[in-house]
Amino acid sequence: MERGENRRLLPLLIPQRFFCRSITSYVAIRAVLAATQGQQRGWGKLERSGHRQAPAESEGPVSG
Repeated sequence: MERGENRRLLPLLIPQRFFCRSITSYVAIRAVLAATQGQQRGWGKLERSGHRQAPAESEGPVSG
């Protein structure tokens, strides 16, 4: 540990490593299995919900 670090957080290191590695392993194995089966994974479709209109052509991009 370095100076100034909070030693009270040290006991949380072991559970954190266990759970983070478990989740990371699960996601990696699932991705490899999907890739070997030819499936494509994505984030899903994001539907637009805004009501903002595009700027007029005369307003072009701002150069700085």
